[in-house]
Amino acid sequence: MAADDVEAMEAQLAQLRKRKLELTKELRREKKKTNTGKPIASLLQELGADLTVDQPGFVLAADLLQHKDKNLLLAIFELSAHCSDTAAAWALKQGMSKSNTEQSSAETRQFVAAGVEWLYILSPQDLLDSLFETVQDKMCDLGRYVVEYRLFHWLVVQNCSKGITPKARQVLAEAARSVPSVMPLEDQDKLRTSFLEDTRLVRKWIESFRQRWDVKTGTLPAGDLLDPSVLKEKVAWIYWPCVSICHTLR
Repeated sequence: MAADDVEAMEAQLAQLRKRKLELTKELRREKKKTNTGKPIASLLQELGADLTVDQPGFVLAADLLQHKDKNLLLAIFELSAHCSDTAAAWALKQGMSKSNTEQSSAETRQFVAAGVEWLYILSPQDLLDSLFETVQDKMCDLGRYVVEYRLFHWLVVQNCSKGITPKARQVLAEAARSVPSVMPLEDQDKLRTSFLEDTRLVRKWIESFRQRWDVKTGTLPAGDLLDPSVLKEKVAWIYWPCVSICHTLR
């Protein structure tokens, strides 16, 4: 084989290798675009459905680092005083829609919560230091979600552990107390005031909260010693996830 032929073949091979590298990079970019545009909840099946792998939360965090809602997820984590279950509930869209009241399995929630914790660990410090500035336009919405998460669990304790059915004014007072203390003061005041005003909007929010978090109207006898059959009828699982909680808001 002539030297010229060898050189031509080597040049062609080099071109093929270069093209392969370009296609590989392009595929990675497209995959990243696809994943970052999806709701976080929809990534679970693709990214970490096999929960038997070592450190599944780390696997999820690697993709969350590129997700478009990364800053919002980190902000929820910080607003909730680093409660990873609050962030997991937000990522799984619990309490966000009247039509989405089904609860994720405890295993899935633990997986997402671990992913959130790893995401926080892997995030650069300069991002965390300026986090609230990057989500300022969403601050009140995020803070309200943290309030609703805390309020839901407070209602579980009142209804299932103490046999109490809080009235609307008690629910609103607890909501005001549940405003995240790390929020900017102006946003804290705005959110807290929204729960303390006796307006039609507040009453509509209570009804919306009940529907979105599946807080069903019902009664539970007061008293320390409750018949187990009553608890079983009123709540399927007191620990997370609560499938059906019966409260009366009036």
